[in-house]
Amino acid sequence: MDRLTTVIEALRQGQPVLLLASDEPDSEGELLLLAETATQEGVNRLLTLACGNLRVALAGEHCDRLALTPEAAASRRPTNERALIPVDAARALTTGISAAERARTLRTLADPGSRPEDLSRPGHVFPVRATDGGVLARAGSVEAAVDLARLAGCQPAVAVMGVLDEAGEFLRQPALAAWAAGHGIAALSIDDLIAHRRRTECLIEPLELDVPMPTRFGLFSAHLFRSKVDAHETVALSIGLPAGAGQAPRPPRPEVIPVRVHSECLTGDVFHSLRCDCGPQLDHALGILGERGLGVLVYLRQEGRGIGLANKLRAYRLQDSGLDTVEANQALGFADDLREYGIGAQVLTHLGVRRMALLSNNPRKLRGLAAYGIEIAEQVPIEVPATASNLRYLMTKRDKLGHTLSRAALPEDL
Repeated sequence: MDRLTTVIEALRQGQPVLLLASDEPDSEGELLLLAETATQEGVNRLLTLACGNLRVALAGEHCDRLALTPEAAASRRPTNERALIPVDAARALTTGISAAERARTLRTLADPGSRPEDLSRPGHVFPVRATDGGVLARAGSVEAAVDLARLAGCQPAVAVMGVLDEAGEFLRQPALAAWAAGHGIAALSIDDLIAHRRRTECLIEPLELDVPMPTRFGLFSAHLFRSKVDAHETVALSIGLPAGAGQAPRPPRPEVIPVRVHSECLTGDVFHSLRCDCGPQLDHALGILGERGLGVLVYLRQEGRGIGLANKLRAYRLQDSGLDTVEANQALGFADDLREYGIGAQVLTHLGVRRMALLSNNPRKLRGLAAYGIEIAEQVPIEVPATASNLRYLMTKRDKLGHTLSRAALPEDL
């Protein structure tokens, strides 16, 4: 059997499985256990083996039906996960912390007949809401856990616990895989799950393709897609790619295609704000594509690194009071970067892109797109001159977010 089939069968049998963040060296992993199969023995084994914090990944419909609400402390957590108020089963016999009682809480969360009054709050099991669309929308362990439960034909509720070593640090590859094998635990990576879903599913619907779009950078073709997950629309511009046949996916192209995946920035792209470098980067990227006569630009609706326009403007006020862009996002209760690239990857795949030269300074974007099976043959930095208004912003992107910005792009005498 392949890894996915082995893991699904183990989950159905009430066994823990190991989910690897990736197959790359130094990646972390988490143990998963289907909530509906949770027993005192199973939860105790999970706690003994993994030693991390016991969370339960839940699909959105479970969260809504059980009236699970965001954790108050989540505003101080720099995490992408949607942490909810911890719960216990209402019929817990004592404190709710024992393995037997936590198993009861897990089964209550998984039970499709459970009601909000079947849970007491706060408790000792920490629910986390999975992003709709699963790993094709967000390549995270919570989404992967819910996807695996659905593939197993079970309720989308899964206990998740990080695997720690004897020193209390995250155990990492390759020692992690050896640890799992030593305990007879089946393992799977999120990359495996993404590859499976990409082979078997599509979460975008093409609405309009190959619409001529003359620009000052050249004659592009516009392509409009709608997400089947949230109905959001994504536009892409291409140049130098032949038109396809109807709405069908384009045949894979063997050559390296220049690509810019750009997240929406109303203030920078439209109003030419000097607080960021988004607008100049967009223009520079279109100029490169037009000059080469080949490439694709995907424009994702992820304003403010995923926090939305209103929160971005609030973050601006915090920046004016002394915080940098990362600190401002965290002060508002968000991670430093909430952007996801699953939809963008599917748009590129639909247009036939399999190998690309990515026009970006952002290493997270490289990892985010590579996770969806598109080969990044080259990274092409997009550097535009800094201004006095955005110098600190750019330095923060370099120092805290790892963007590849040269000293020439960040003069110290502004």
